[in-house]
Amino acid sequence: MFESIRNHQRILQLILVILIFPAFAFFGLPAYDRMTGGDSIATVAGTQITMPEFEQAQREQMDRLRESLGDSFDPSMLQEPAVQREILEGLITRHTLFWAAREENISVTDDELRRLITGIPGLTDEEGRFDRERYATLLAARGMSEAGFEYEQRRELAIRALPESIGLTALSPKPVVERLLRTNEQVRAVSMRVFRAEDYVASTESGEAEFRKYFEENPREFEIPEFAKVEYVMLRAEDVAARIELDPKAVREYYDQNPGSFGAPEERHASHILVATGAEGREAARARIEALKAEIDAGKAFDTVARETSDDAASKDSGGDLGWFRRDDMITEVADAAFGLEKAGEIAGPVESEFGWHLVRLEGIREAAIKPFEEVREDITRELRAQQARLRYGEAAEDFSNSVYEQGDSLAPAAEQLGLEVMTADEVRRSGARDPSSPLNRPAVLRAIFAPQSLSQRQNTEAIDIGNGSLLAARVIDYQPARMPAYEEIEAEVAARVKALEAARLAREAGERALAQAREAGAAAEGFGETQKISRMSAASLGTEAVQAIFGADPESLPGFVGVPQGSSGYAIFRISEVEDLDAARVDERLRAYRDQASSLYGQAETAAVFELLRARADVKVRMDRLTSSRDDEDEE
Repeated sequence: MFESIRNHQRILQLILVILIFPAFAFFGLPAYDRMTGGDSIATVAGTQITMPEFEQAQREQMDRLRESLGDSFDPSMLQEPAVQREILEGLITRHTLFWAAREENISVTDDELRRLITGIPGLTDEEGRFDRERYATLLAARGMSEAGFEYEQRRELAIRALPESIGLTALSPKPVVERLLRTNEQVRAVSMRVFRAEDYVASTESGEAEFRKYFEENPREFEIPEFAKVEYVMLRAEDVAARIELDPKAVREYYDQNPGSFGAPEERHASHILVATGAEGREAARARIEALKAEIDAGKAFDTVARETSDDAASKDSGGDLGWFRRDDMITEVADAAFGLEKAGEIAGPVESEFGWHLVRLEGIREAAIKPFEEVREDITRELRAQQARLRYGEAAEDFSNSVYEQGDSLAPAAEQLGLEVMTADEVRRSGARDPSSPLNRPAVLRAIFAPQSLSQRQNTEAIDIGNGSLLAARVIDYQPARMPAYEEIEAEVAARVKALEAARLAREAGERALAQAREAGAAAEGFGETQKISRMSAASLGTEAVQAIFGADPESLPGFVGVPQGSSGYAIFRISEVEDLDAARVDERLRAYRDQASSLYGQAETAAVFELLRARADVKVRMDRLTSSRDDEDEE
């Protein structure tokens, strides 16, 4: 089972994309389907995956990464071939599962669709009730009709249903789970004896001849990599914002013109009774609502009449309760009626809307609460500065890009024009600058710095987007190619390297001898440290090889001794003096948790296996050469 999981990690990651990323719940595969044009870069069951579709997925992935990584996000990472292949694989996965859902006639019930839509963040009011006005706003923002949006959500649910159903049906055999539990939580009492390489350096016998020989046989270990001295300039959005001076009058004017932005506007709590126009016609509906009003005037409870007669299914069972709402949150006619009443218990109507005739009863009033100017002055200043910064940053970014390009042999003009500082970094290598936090460490920046034109002509790089509203341009002012040093330059380094290797060998040999002696001495073996009780789960700090050796020792032959090389650090011997298995009560206590975990792993493995079969049946064809050629075309431009 676990071998299967290891072999299908990539597929599992792709399937998890479907289950984890909520963005697809709003846009859906059909949004991709509508895009056409360009050569297909893959086909799934005859359906093309086009470049526009891929680019849309790439943009959405960029938005997710920018949100999750913040300042460390580098847009150029999405141009890496491996990342682009993963994005394409994600699209292939979705197309394959959608095709399979249609083949299996997987359907989605109205209740499932309702639960999905009502679970979308922002579509419920403060009372937790579904808000149709907010729903309408969501649809308008996406340029979709209600029917179209709901159709797409049905397709999304169908895509998710297949992997979810496979995972839910996976069962893990109890004997396997119990064995896994006992293995993972078995405790062993262990003590350690360490042979440190550093303790054997004085015992090494290597000399000049060995040093020179090692240098000649391993020259690449001592090669001095190429490096460049670089000057660079950054344009950051926050720097632009910091230089903006605001007129205090503009801050006050913004407060006076936007009072609703600085507190809660007035809210009303109301109930209503609706008589829909329906087939009986407008006048008949009006007559019926007036009859209901007469009953209420005669003493019948408003909420009772609502429960018995209202045509609003959403509020009928709660006595017509509409909850708290602002004027703009409710349909105009009902809002005007509710906000026209003065005290709780008053009833307005009949009033007519597009839905029919209403009686509206006021239940309560929350007065508007506007914060004083002094309390929000800093917030307004910050917001106005940010607004101006967005505008000015766009202009500054254009000036910055033009300046570093048009005056390509110096960054000083761009710095002077925009009030920026020219900074310098020494010994920048292809792997990055010495300072790990340097903005030069972005892959796109390093590629530009070490481009042939930058090295040979000392030209400015283009303005590079390094994320978080920042542009950077760099220029190489000195370059040292990679070179092989003479032995005399690094004789001390070579000697230290050879002695360290020999010391590690001596430590290992001493450890192996001590291991043989300990096994012969058994319980009388000496030199071990304090005994500690460890499990597989708690011994990770010892290293994988040590854990495998300790828990691979025969528990029937105690004390047991195992030796583990520690690489260049030396050698370690572990003595296992006691083994504690879980008792039946502890097994029963932990079994359910392990069964759930094992079932999840089984489900993932089975899902991966099923997906491979589906992919084969869907006759997936991938044209990475077209994706690569498209990227090459962009580079040439």
